Amino acid sequence: MRILLALSLLILLASCKGNVTTSKNTKVNLDSLVQLYPDSVPLLVTYGRQLLDDYQLADALNYGAKAFRLDSNNIEARFIYASALVNRPQRSQADIDVSQKHLKYIIQKQPGNKEAFLNLAT
Repeated sequence: MRILLALSLLILLASCKGNVTTSKNTKVNLDSLVQLYPDSVPLLVTYGRQLLDDYQLADALNYGAKAFRLDSNNIEARFIYASALVNRPQRSQADIDVSQKHLKYIIQKQPGNKEAFLNLAT
């Protein structure tokens, strides 16, 4: 029941995109939902994706990694993790290698994923 309520709120929040003030409120509300449901992969992925889109790579990496650990079959969680890892300024060669492995897996599963190709080229 609580997860259904959280997902309903998430859908409502997603429908409010576009307005800068709403976007900030959405981020705060998503943060609150993630605090309430810390093991909800859909919430972690949604919040991690928003952080990635806002270039908050350290936070996106944390949420992407947690979502990936909870559900390693989730392609979007894997993408957030790999993208944040390869795009952060203090990346190491090991980070690049891990990211490339994940991005190649995503491309194998979703050959039309242009974002994965772009991050692989990075």
